[in-house]
Amino acid sequence: MLDALRTAARARPPVLRLGPCPVPVAIDVTDQHGRPLRVECGAPLRVRPGDESIRCPGCGTEWTRSKWHQLGDEWVDFATLAEQLGVPVGTLHYWRHVDEWRTAGTRSRRLVSRVDALTSYARRRGNKPAA
Repeated sequence: MLDALRTAARARPPVLRLGPCPVPVAIDVTDQHGRPLRVECGAPLRVRPGDESIRCPGCGTEWTRSKWHQLGDEWVDFATLAEQLGVPVGTLHYWRHVDEWRTAGTRSRRLVSRVDALTSYARRRGNKPAA
């Protein structure tokens, strides 16, 4: 119950979905030549903005911050990012300008690098999530 209250009060940073784990794993099925088939793990990877690494719940692979750009979609729009981080859109625009985030998309729907945004968040809000 205490965890639910902390989450409702935004006392701890929100969880961000990075995407499915792309690590190939062997399954108990073989192809026509007797070799084991390999598929992507596919377990959902979630992280808090201040985390430095995450461990896949499916295959156990550890992902450090420097490899997060390999997970999921690298680009995110300001509205989605503001909702996930609990930060006003104007603040994100300021951080983008000061920290010189990489951008993509169109003039009407500007996309920014998720990795750059998480780095800026960690720099300003601290590297450790609230207990």
